[in-house]
Amino acid sequence: MRCPKPSSGGGFVQAANWNIDGWDGYYAQVAIEEGVNTVLTIDDDFEQFDEFETEIVLSPDEFRELNRFLEN
Repeated sequence: MRCPKPSSGGGFVQAANWNIDGWDGYYAQVAIEEGVNTVLTIDDDFEQFDEFETEIVLSPDEFRELNRFLEN
C-alpha cells in the first residue's frame, strides 16, 4: 500500500510542526483528512492536536509492562 502524496507530505509537516515521529505525523494527518473524532493510541503524541480527541488505551503501569516486554 502506498501513502497518498498529500497525506504523506502533510504528515511530514505535522511531524515537523509538533516535533513527533514521522509515522505519528502521517497518522495524525490522515485522521484530520478523514474527519476522525477520536484517535486510540498508546502514547501521548496525539494529545497536542485540537482536530480530534485522543484516548490513551494503556495505563502507565501497562505501558511500562509493554516496554519491558519489548526490551526482551
